[in-house]
Amino acid sequence: MCDVGMLQDLARDRPAPEQHALVLAAKRLAAQWPDLSQLRQRQILQAVITRIDVHAEQIEIAVDGVSLLRWLIAGTRSEAAESTATKPMLSLVVPVGLKRVGLEMRLMLPGQTAGPDPDAILGRLIARAHRIRERLTGDTPLSIDEVARAEGLTRSYTTRLLRLSYLAPDITARLIAGEHPTELNAARLMQDTCLPLDWAEQRAALAMS
Repeated sequence: MCDVGMLQDLARDRPAPEQHALVLAAKRLAAQWPDLSQLRQRQILQAVITRIDVHAEQIEIAVDGVSLLRWLIAGTRSEAAESTATKPMLSLVVPVGLKRVGLEMRLMLPGQTAGPDPDAILGRLIARAHRIRERLTGDTPLSIDEVARAEGLTRSYTTRLLRLSYLAPDITARLIAGEHPTELNAARLMQDTCLPLDWAEQRAALAMS
């Protein structure tokens, strides 16, 4: 999930033997990851990932360092894990690129081959939702009305669209990749964007459990 350098920096206040043990635990988790059940993978991702920002050339993933250490320490709370509470979030950057697949442009990881045929309109909708949130929360944040004017949208539509940027990370990834119910298109998703904040409830509401 993160490289050795980032993990060692997160645990730099720990004795060297503990740092080494954490690195080994991370390597074991990485090796076991493909064999873990989807439920177990989701549990881990929900615990450690706090935010995903989708951009044209990269995906930025914010990782809760405290939660990550807890999972590596057999998933239990400990004094050592609590001592990291003041550490900053880890930020992972995954490069992506646009690739033409048939008549569409697809957002893909380097070396990734074409998989399910995604809904291009749905993908653009999700990307726009994240762009709007970035304009609201970036270094020079705009108001919701300013963003609406810049995007050529009504304030109401901008607010509805913004809510889609708070979907669970795995839901976002599956929507972009085309791994979602066929009836869940852009129009259906925008009918009611007042989705629960709880990720499990979001999956149930969108039939993506």
